[in-house]
Amino acid sequence: MEGLQLFLLVLQIIIAIVLIVLVLLQKSDGDSLSGIGGGSGGLNSVVSGKATASILSKITMILIGIFMLNCLILASLSNDRTIS
Repeated sequence: MEGLQLFLLVLQIIIAIVLIVLVLLQKSDGDSLSGIGGGSGGLNSVVSGKATASILSKITMILIGIFMLNCLILASLSNDRTIS
């Protein structure tokens, strides 16, 4: 059971880091990371701004759901371990 908990904990950390990056990419202000690649290039040159926002929003929502589910599973495993 400890191997599963360790895997889920590492997965939780990775998901948290990816969520932070996605939220920073969605910000439309000039101080965000959405302009990576310089000026008008970068992410917006491949996909339109509206489509990018939609894709990033959907990925963020899915990752939030996975993050919450993983939290519940980790809490359940931790609770089972302390009771036994």
